[in-house]
Amino acid sequence: MQESNEHRNPFLLAPSLMPIVLLFFGVFSFIPFGKGALTYILASVLMIFVLGGVLALAVYLRGSRWLKVCCKSRSKGGFLLSLAASGMMMIQSALIRAFLIGDLYDYRIYSLYGMSFESATDSFGAFLLVFTALAVVPAFLEGFLFRGFFMYEYRHAGIFLSVLVPSFLYAMTGMSVAQYPVHLLNGILLSSVVFLTGNVFYS
Repeated sequence: MQESNEHRNPFLLAPSLMPIVLLFFGVFSFIPFGKGALTYILASVLMIFVLGGVLALAVYLRGSRWLKVCCKSRSKGGFLLSLAASGMMMIQSALIRAFLIGDLYDYRIYSLYGMSFESATDSFGAFLLVFTALAVVPAFLEGFLFRGFFMYEYRHAGIFLSVLVPSFLYAMTGMSVAQYPVHLLNGILLSSVVFLTGNVFYS
């Protein structure tokens, strides 16, 4: 990502924000989530509270300049690149879960940030609610935090650190040793898309 000359202590802020995220998600992992509209609404509110709160803190500490950098105009081929990354994510996640953590993974339960949800839905409306709460809201928030702000913080460190550090930090939010490889590789793919396109929306 291209950037300005401003370079203020980039290697400390991103990792220092992670204990806040992990503390809250660690507490939330003890909440007995199940299924039902109220469950998914509550999960969305909690995610907005934690990830949105850390994003607000990032804006307070660094200003909003990083938002302009990671949300710049579209690049050619960005959409195709994001589709290719999505396909690779599905394949690698399936392979890792099948061959490395197959016995540890329960396909009836959806795990997000250490919180467990029953993924079964009985209507299209329920599916939309589940999809919004467990896919759209987290993707939007974690995209801006990990592949927006955190990547911006490491912009002067080159491709390896600016892609790898946010990916390592993102993988921690899974709150699971078994799921760590899946989240890490997904994070690397998504961060690479942002690095190549310069736009967080493609991730």
